[in-house]
Amino acid sequence: GQNQQIETMTALEFTYHIGKVSKSLKPFAMKLTRDYEEANDLLQDTLLKAFTNRDKYTEGTNLKAWLYTIMKNTFITNYQRMVRKNTFIDTSDNLHYINSMESSTDNLAISAFAMNDINRAVSALEDAYKTP
Repeated sequence: GQNQQIETMTALEFTYHIGKVSKSLKPFAMKLTRDYEEANDLLQDTLLKAFTNRDKYTEGTNLKAWLYTIMKNTFITNYQRMVRKNTFIDTSDNLHYINSMESSTDNLAISAFAMNDINRAVSALEDAYKTP
């Protein structure tokens, strides 16, 4: 009956779902790293972490949002590691976003990046549909 649905997904199912969502994670990785190779690395790290922590994922919650959060946190960790090594200086506004994202609660379903994109898209739509 219904109860079976609640049981955790098998590793195979989980991998399949992550694979489907990972396509939409790639642009986010690119936006964070601004580098094709690093974006790929970040995506790999994220998927690996997600797979390792799949027992922490509650089925029914937004998988994409969960993966975004892992990616964001992975990026911040890597970024801080790079900053400590001083191998990486970025004067872009990425730092501002990361800092504001970090101070905001961790389980924010959608990151500041995604929100900006959504807001931009929404205002573009509103412009298109504004009555003369």
